[in-house]
Amino acid sequence: MKHLLLILTTLVLALTASAQRTIENPVIGARSMGACTGFFIDKIELKDDVTKFYLTNYHGYKEGWFRLASGTTLRAGDKRWQVTSAEGIDLDTQVYPKDDVEFVTHFVLNFPAIDKNLDAVDFYESDDLNSYILYDIALTDSKADEIKKRITFPEELRDYALKIKDNGQSLEPNGFTMEPATVKGRIFGFDKRTFGTRMDNAVTVYIYDQFMADQLSYSAKINDDGSFEVQVPMTVKHQEVYFAADPILHHNILLSAGKTVEIYYDFQQIYKPWELTNSSLIPYFAGENVDINYALSLGLTRGVYQELLHNPTAAAKVSKFTMAEYKDYVLDFFDNYNSRIDAMPLTKRAKEFLRISAKSEEAYYLSMGDHWIESAYREANGKGHRDPIPEFKRPEITKDYLFYPQNLGLDDIMMFYANQFSYNMTGWNMCFDHVFYKYNYWDDYVALNFNTWMELEQYQKIPKKEQAVFASVKQKMKDADTARTEAEKAFINKYQSVVDKHVIEMQKKCAEGADDCKNEIFGVGGSYFKDFIKLQMYCQSLNRQAVVPDSIVAEIEKMRFPFYAEYVKAKNAEILAKIEAEKARGGYHVHQAGESEGDALFVDLIKDFKGKVVLVDFWNTWCGPCRIAIKQMEPMEKAFEGKDVVFLFIADESSPQEEYDGMIVSMKGEHYRLSNAQASSLKQKWGFTGIPSYVIVGRDGMVKDFHTGFHGVEYYKQKIEEELKK
Repeated sequence: MKHLLLILTTLVLALTASAQRTIENPVIGARSMGACTGFFIDKIELKDDVTKFYLTNYHGYKEGWFRLASGTTLRAGDKRWQVTSAEGIDLDTQVYPKDDVEFVTHFVLNFPAIDKNLDAVDFYESDDLNSYILYDIALTDSKADEIKKRITFPEELRDYALKIKDNGQSLEPNGFTMEPATVKGRIFGFDKRTFGTRMDNAVTVYIYDQFMADQLSYSAKINDDGSFEVQVPMTVKHQEVYFAADPILHHNILLSAGKTVEIYYDFQQIYKPWELTNSSLIPYFAGENVDINYALSLGLTRGVYQELLHNPTAAAKVSKFTMAEYKDYVLDFFDNYNSRIDAMPLTKRAKEFLRISAKSEEAYYLSMGDHWIESAYREANGKGHRDPIPEFKRPEITKDYLFYPQNLGLDDIMMFYANQFSYNMTGWNMCFDHVFYKYNYWDDYVALNFNTWMELEQYQKIPKKEQAVFASVKQKMKDADTARTEAEKAFINKYQSVVDKHVIEMQKKCAEGADDCKNEIFGVGGSYFKDFIKLQMYCQSLNRQAVVPDSIVAEIEKMRFPFYAEYVKAKNAEILAKIEAEKARGGYHVHQAGESEGDALFVDLIKDFKGKVVLVDFWNTWCGPCRIAIKQMEPMEKAFEGKDVVFLFIADESSPQEEYDGMIVSMKGEHYRLSNAQASSLKQKWGFTGIPSYVIVGRDGMVKDFHTGFHGVEYYKQKIEEELKK
């Protein structure tokens, strides 16, 4: 009898085991962005008649709520099982935490019985990535092991900071180079399904180019296994850069030319309860500059703005400062800040680097002192950014204030380690222009030319019989009216050489005056501030992907470091190679306009495009917003290839011919470079006040839309499609 009972008991247990299988804390391959925080599976029960999911939601705070849809399904291949009921919550209803301590909700979802031979299943509240989606929920040990192998982060990498030793070495002296640096690494467990199209699955390095005074970016795709590698062109041996992969990676790192910085991440860190902070993945470093990159990852500068300016006590104090008082305040603050750096358990070279970085941050706040004093006044008095404050007088920047680079020791090759040193130099030059505004025009031909015409009588006697036409010319110049009578044209032709001669003399005097003032501050000898303020002006065309003219290159060759000219020549060669490649591709057509203006001119411009939709784009090479808009519309232009759509680009003589010729080769479409008078007549026709401006012409040759300002790609795409259907 006992033997029979034992057999029956064993049989019942076996039948029960076959009828029910439990998976505790199942391994999950990936989650949607909506399920990254707060949503966890504690247990799954697979039974013959039901599949039960035991879940926990972390609300994070008392008012935090979640809601699960009644359309929630389990999926495997083309099979779906929809939720049948819930225990502990109501479906399609906002659920708030029932306690004031942990702010969590435990509940159960019941589904129909699923195929027990499955090794994994997906959980979908809906197909929207903002909803709760869990991919590859392991139902077997073998599947769990397979997923763990893919997503597990190596523990030896996690402990890298413990291995950092201080050998007492100082930072290597910085210097100029064009040798690239490398950033490579891996995001362990990375899964493209988490963010879908909301992440472009690429890493990007943003680096300030000191010559162009611009932030350049270099990107590389994240491979399926999470690995990546980016080559970053450098201008100095060592430079801090910004490294990002939105929306999960955001931090600064130090690169070194010819060396490799390695960064590793644990993708599972984004799957966390609400109470765990850190929205960006934690970087784990190897390769070059490990000690400094660890120090940077601590984020020491994150609270500087809040502590220095953006709090009630600071705002009340700063709002009453003169520029001299503000300068002393900032200097004292960063003295204290550097004391904190000295007290940190970091290597000697890491502390040296952080002090350089802090000095650059200090220079940033000093370069915008008048702005921050006004901002503090607004905060202290409850005024918004746009609210009028007639009672407030913005403090004046004085000549003495301009000596802050010398006070800080900024004019040093070591400062090129800092991420924003290029901006520090530009920011100081803006302060210089405030103080010595009379020298601002030395590199601005348009402004000098205008002022010279306005003051022509001061250095050139104008006969009485020409006074009336002179007054008319001046008024039209003030009104930006380029239409001219024959008498006005004759007057301008007569005196243009006089004006040009005076402009050249004024340019020389302004430049000499500015140089004398800068020599007084930085000394007569070499200065990185003086060098790069001049270089940034010389290299403006590089920002527009146009070559620096030979005459300017000759001036750069006279400067104190041969590298300056070597860099510019290398950039010129890159741009010329791109221009030749674009020319070979073709797709752009240059046209010559006749002598007509206004309505007659516009008819001539579009006469060859009858029966087609024409998007007319008024632009110029020097117009940053124009270039950005043109770049954004490139995919749209490609989408309309082969259809009855024409992209017509109109520039004028303010676009230098050489720059214009180099830029249009990459702008597929029809091109006109009009005279200033012709372009002005068209802009006046539609009342355009600036550029970019646009005109849309329908198949019937009639104007359908015109406006100033870029309205976004979708706007133009919709308008063009509407006209194509007519």
